[in-house]
Amino acid sequence: MNKFRLGIALSLFCGVIFNCAALEANADSNDGVQHVNEKDLLPPGFSSWDELNMRQNVLNRAASTIERVSKGEEGFSGIEILPARNTLSLYWHGKLPSAVREEVINKNPLPVHISVVSADYSRGQIQQAISEIEKMLPLKREPLVTRIAPMEDGSGVRVWTEAPVGKLAETEYLKEFKVPVFLSHGDRLENTASPASRDTDISPYWGGARYYGNGSCSTGFAAVDHNTKYPVMLTAAHCVEVGAKVMVGDSYPLKLNPDGTLNWHQVGKAYVKSPTHDSAAIDMPSSPSIYRGSVGSSARGLVAGQVKAYKGSYVCAGGASSGENCGLLVSATGATAIDKEGKPYEYNLSIAASAPGGLAVAGGDSGGPVFYPLARSTSVKAAGIISGGLRSVSCSGVESPAPPQDCYNELAFVPLQDVLDVTLTDLSIAP
Repeated sequence: MNKFRLGIALSLFCGVIFNCAALEANADSNDGVQHVNEKDLLPPGFSSWDELNMRQNVLNRAASTIERVSKGEEGFSGIEILPARNTLSLYWHGKLPSAVREEVINKNPLPVHISVVSADYSRGQIQQAISEIEKMLPLKREPLVTRIAPMEDGSGVRVWTEAPVGKLAETEYLKEFKVPVFLSHGDRLENTASPASRDTDISPYWGGARYYGNGSCSTGFAAVDHNTKYPVMLTAAHCVEVGAKVMVGDSYPLKLNPDGTLNWHQVGKAYVKSPTHDSAAIDMPSSPSIYRGSVGSSARGLVAGQVKAYKGSYVCAGGASSGENCGLLVSATGATAIDKEGKPYEYNLSIAASAPGGLAVAGGDSGGPVFYPLARSTSVKAAGIISGGLRSVSCSGVESPAPPQDCYNELAFVPLQDVLDVTLTDLSIAP
């Protein structure tokens, strides 16, 4: 049977599914922001995204090799890629070991310029400082800090605040750490589960489709459980409860049956979740495929493998509410999300952004796939799972009979390897 997405313009059920007045108020507050055409996001020097993706895939192969040979070395600080210049920067504290230099530079078979840059601090030193900050924030009851991340160049720690930077700069305890702390303004992470939305899917299920758990979310990538070898679906932890039913709608939007129940059906149950890495697995039939294109598209992308998204790389995100959004530039990795009580609650997040005013993710996209599209192909490589959004923008550019109400310019996602590790699963690869 051919798979499809179904969208029908029907009125939503206020009171049954969500509070419509609250959503309308939120939508009105975002008016006036213009979305950016994906073609306008293409960096200078490239004629197409295919050309950029080919260059980026080579850079990522080089970066993966560097991480492998640097494992266990104390001086490693970070990696940043710059596709426009075909350059990879390896930040290293102290002298680069001869074994690493030999493998990374002298034996490098790839057509990539690798630059070794001196770093002020190692990743280990920076992570130690981050751990100390995380422990201190709840004691100080600091409500201003929203997230923390290591500086990829090894210069220190980046701390985001939702208050004016000058106010947080006056906080003496941030001056007590052994590495510098750099302050930036940044909103608090908003999970992108939606109280109601659209789309139907059929078995075996693909990533990027609508399902209902704790509200409405998106499926991520198909995987296989380590122990049972059964097919499962990866998604975000905040979308589900362990042991609770996971439903897929029989129509879009959901309707009431004559007996007063909603017209949805159970497709499985969530059986494992890790809130600190916002990762979960659902026991349900799944296929190594994701939906590509806009909200109403039935285009298929085969999952050809996985990849790590380094700072400087470009990714795509695909959720049931906003469809596919590409050209998202990874600006930070290893970030920690901080709640309003100053407590860390999500770790090792990556942050990617569209151009100013552009759409990266929307309410209802949580759990959906983050990926690299392969050049001259509809196949993709899995990079992570959507966790939330930052920096509100208008949803007016989303082509849907019932556009989402909450849209964001920045995307926070969980690296795929973290998702696989905490759920004890293996990614399903298309033959």
